[in-house]
Amino acid sequence: MRKIKIGYYNREDWDRFINIIDDKETMHSNWEDWNQSFNKLKTELTKAGFKVAKVVVDLEKLIEYCKVNRLKNTGATRSQFIQKS
Repeated sequence: MRKIKIGYYNREDWDRFINIIDDKETMHSNWEDWNQSFNKLKTELTKAGFKVAKVVVDLEKLIEYCKVNRLKNTGATRSQFIQKS
């Protein structure tokens, strides 16, 4: 079984998360819509044969990762960060 990690953002972190990312225009406008999309993706990946690991993203560690690696906080950077978690 193939394994994949996907990032999860807690509801209480959502406002801060939106404030620290560089690609706000591509992100859902609220946590509820994002969470629904997350759950749909998780279900689809599971049905496709992946073992899905939900990684709760620590925003402070994400900020530090971006800073140390001189990267913008974008979807691609967050994916890299999550895969290294």
